[in-house]
Amino acid sequence: MPSDRRDYSEAPRSGVLAQRVNDVMKELVDPHILRDVTIRQELPAEISYVDNSAIPTPGVVNVATDGTHLEWTWSKVRVEGGHDVSYRVAPAEATGVFTVTGSLGIMDDVNRRRDVALPPGVLNVSEPCIPPATNTPLPTPTLTPSATSTTTPSPTPTATPTATPTPTAARVPEALFLPVVLSERCHKTRQAADVALVIDASTSMLADTGTGRTKLEAALAAARTFVAQLNLTAGHDRAAIVSFYATARVVQPLTNDHSALDAALASIPVAQQTCLPCAVEVGVHALELETPRTSVRTLILLTDERSNPRPVSEAVARAAEAKAAGVVIFTVGLGNDLVLAALKAIASEPSFFFRSADAHDLEAIYTAIAELIPCPGLLAHTPN
Repeated sequence: MPSDRRDYSEAPRSGVLAQRVNDVMKELVDPHILRDVTIRQELPAEISYVDNSAIPTPGVVNVATDGTHLEWTWSKVRVEGGHDVSYRVAPAEATGVFTVTGSLGIMDDVNRRRDVALPPGVLNVSEPCIPPATNTPLPTPTLTPSATSTTTPSPTPTATPTATPTPTAARVPEALFLPVVLSERCHKTRQAADVALVIDASTSMLADTGTGRTKLEAALAAARTFVAQLNLTAGHDRAAIVSFYATARVVQPLTNDHSALDAALASIPVAQQTCLPCAVEVGVHALELETPRTSVRTLILLTDERSNPRPVSEAVARAAEAKAAGVVIFTVGLGNDLVLAALKAIASEPSFFFRSADAHDLEAIYTAIAELIPCPGLLAHTPN
């Protein structure tokens, strides 16, 4: 907990990057010059950064197989005023909903650092970018001269020259966009949600993230941010807490009691191994599918390791059964020791898989998931 209210900030549900930076700077206690300010952006692998499109030019452009990292840094910055960046992106062949996450790093003149999650950007790619076809020029006919005769040629009538037809250029196919009318409607304030927060509690989650807290501490903070956005009044949202390692257990059954959920998050024990099939099985069981309810049933699974002792293929199979029963599944991968393909397969949609390299953007990820949960049918087709 911060010692002063002005030392606390959180990513709003929507906003503009420049305004967010300006607000964070205004909240700092020390009005002197900052040592540095860094803006970071993480693009998923399905979205490419357009070279030389950023204003200003980023100091770091790191393109990897799992995505692109962009970074801008300003040194000796005064607290007053804001800094904004802009850049262009291009989708690859994949379609769907993709999330761009980011963070703001601030260091003051006495080397105190604070990292703030920036509001995530959601990009909806409805179709891949296909470059227009290029006309292929027709070959020019080559005229071969006739042999020269040694005899005096007999006069012949001059033939009337025949006009050479002009070749018709090949027509370039044009894209045709047809209007689509959807009858779906979703009122977030009216749609109740039952959510199982399934959290990896293996010993690897005790590793430091480089921000002064462990992976587990960062995960619990993100879970608390998520719970704070639920409508926990009677008849609306409920949440359950599930932890897993070699086995999995329900720490807190479905409830709308905020204090009970917070106490459950504070009591999660840590042990060895990471049983992802156990996590899916117990998480689905916590949603009480056998109990009639009209809520959106959602499972959010966070892990930082590969599955052991049971194979991850079992988790994919159990998730497929749950999705067929109407459960919407989000997966969050933390760190680098992950089976990315399996986590995407466990999720209801590839875009429902999120990855955090060092936990600094976990709260932004859980905020983005909270925005999607009330109306998942508008993004993913799940059984009723």
